[in-house]
Parts: sequence; structure tokens; C-alpha cells
Amino acid sequence: MNGADRTVVAGERVAKAWPGTSGLRPLDFELVAGEVVALRGRSGSGKSTLIALLAGWCAPTGGLLRRSAESDPTSWSGTAVVPQTLGLLPELSIAENVALPARLARRPAADLDGLLGELDLDTLRSRLPAEVSLGQQQRTAVGRALTLPTALLLVDEPTSHQDHGHADLVMRVVRRAADRGAAVLIASHDPIALNAADRTIDLD
Repeated sequence: MNGADRTVVAGERVAKAWPGTSGLRPLDFELVAGEVVALRGRSGSGKSTLIALLAGWCAPTGGLLRRSAESDPTSWSGTAVVPQTLGLLPELSIAENVALPARLARRPAADLDGLLGELDLDTLRSRLPAEVSLGQQQRTAVGRALTLPTALLLVDEPTSHQDHGHADLVMRVVRRAADRGAAVLIASHDPIALNAADRTIDLD
């Protein structure tokens, strides 16, 4: 990919087969910097599988996956992920979980206080994940993914545990990541997330 190419990751007939399940059927797609793309499909259609492929957690069993050097999946500043399982560290506070990527990269977190405030987590910063609601835990995972600027942001069902107001809040924060240059892919069936996207990839 040359310097003028805004493509962050693209797939040609990318597929993934899992034993005993349908996995991901061959798919052509392209994600570009500055764009929010929604990934829509019924349960089992391959949404989370595609997220896992792009996160580098597994390899495709078919097709070709191309990605820019900037979207290195081994670095939070390359590829940041909000998984459905959230993956918060239970021994760290909410603020410490959000700041973890910056700490691991030995870089300052970009406006940690502001990010906690935007996600309605500022009054919970000292609490442990077990001491807050599932929706608050999910917003913590979103904040963790946005602590450092990233080339590729992968978000799996980011509003599944949010009420309407907090779902809008999450999508505003995610949109800002795209405005700052990230390619964003959101796996969701929530109309709030789908309506916030620039376009939709339909797996059904």
C-alpha cells in the first residue's frame, strides 16, 4: 500500500472455517482511514470471526488479507479492539484499565480525565471492574481502546449493555476516533450503531 492509499485493511474472498460451525463465508471488503463501517448479520454469520481475523487472533482459511504496516495487530496503536468479552483486568481500577495500553507502550495516555468524563466513568475511576455495572465495564473497554491513537479500531457489539443515552455517547466517542484518522469496524445489530456508520457490510 502506497502513501496515497487510505486503505488500512482489505480482504479478497477472505474466509474462516471453524470445526462444526459455519464461520465466515468468502468476503470481499475494504476499510479506509476516517470511515466508520458497520458489520451486520445474524448470530453465527461471522461478525465476531471477522473481528478476530482482523485483530490477528486467528488466520483465515481462505482468501487474501492485506493490511497497512500502521495497523500492526501486535500494537494497540496499530489495532485496538473492544471484544464482546471485554477482557478487563480485575485487579486494576477503571482508570488503570483505560490507561493500560499507554502504560504498556510507555507513552502518556491522551487526556485520560477527559476520556473518562466523556464515557461517564469519571466518578468510578477508582473502582474495580467487579464493583461497577456491565454497561460501565463495557464503556471502560471502549475507553481502553481509545487511550492511544490507533490505525484500526475493531468494536464488537459496543452498545449491547448500554441504555439509549449511553449508546449514543459510545458512538460519539467511536466516531471521533474515525475523525482522527482511524478505520473503524463495528459489529452490531443495534440501529444506533448502524445509523452512526458511513456504510454497512451485510453478512446475511
